[in-house]
Amino acid sequence: MSPRVSIIIPSYNHARWIHQAIDSVFVQTSEDWELLIVDDGSSDGSRDTIRQHPRIDDPRVRLFLNEDNAGQARRLNQAVAESRGEFVSLLASDDWYLPTKVASQLAAFDRLAADYGVVYGNGYRFYEDTGRTVSFRPTSPVNGDILPALFFDSGIIYPITPLVRRECFVQFPFWEEFRTEGEAVYWRIGMRWKFYYLDEYSVVMRAHTYNSGSDIYRLHKDVPAILRRVFDHPSLPPHLHPYRQAVLSQYLRKFAWNAMRQHSDAALWRHCLGEAFAESPSRVATDPRTWLGAAFAVIPATTRTAINAQLTHLRLRLLPLLRRPG
Repeated sequence: MSPRVSIIIPSYNHARWIHQAIDSVFVQTSEDWELLIVDDGSSDGSRDTIRQHPRIDDPRVRLFLNEDNAGQARRLNQAVAESRGEFVSLLASDDWYLPTKVASQLAAFDRLAADYGVVYGNGYRFYEDTGRTVSFRPTSPVNGDILPALFFDSGIIYPITPLVRRECFVQFPFWEEFRTEGEAVYWRIGMRWKFYYLDEYSVVMRAHTYNSGSDIYRLHKDVPAILRRVFDHPSLPPHLHPYRQAVLSQYLRKFAWNAMRQHSDAALWRHCLGEAFAESPSRVATDPRTWLGAAFAVIPATTRTAINAQLTHLRLRLLPLLRRPG
């Protein structure tokens, strides 16, 4: 008999953390799952670490320990193709689930109509450098047709919270030519499927230096290209086509600000801002970050880097006070 849920752990160079991810699957209050671990050619001993987990011989666990590095999207598609569950739950190898994650989300699906493809919710973020944990909950969660809101606020979906009908990933497999599609796949799933927000905390994501989601250079290259493909997709509802310029401009302005604020990279700031201006000049001109970035740009690079470091330090100290767990 097939399990209801296929939990997929894509693994790459997270040997120090992957046992915690695996452990969090075994403590789920629902046991109606299988676990697929797919390694993408790790070079830090992850495959040996995975094999050494004390419960790795459990018949519900299947390993796909690839020696070549093909990219996360290809490995996720590989795992989905091998999965047997009605639902799929993705778990990054440096993160972990809370014990009721699977059971609560399955119960939610049991109450929903068949046109709901995703149940998502709240999570925590653990900051490796400081040991602090903060809570994350969408400020404006959406049920049903989520795509218009998701275009303008990607933070609605906390990345590893969703439980997804396997059929969604069959219809919309990850685009393998992009290294950082990640949760952007929900833009495509949202074209045909409804989403349900479950107001529960179900996951913990680990923030550390090597998070792929912090690679502004890769994100700047991939996300606008992904968005253009999404807006050209035949499944996109026609009434959403007019959103194209506004959405692209928003993401490019965000990348411009991050390039300046987080990376002190004036060249990338100018490049992103130029692309945003080509999409929507008026939105660039009225965005306060444009003028803040311009002010930063005239500061000497060493001074700008020092100011950014102090601002980041202050932000990390204040964030737990502003967003307490629970």
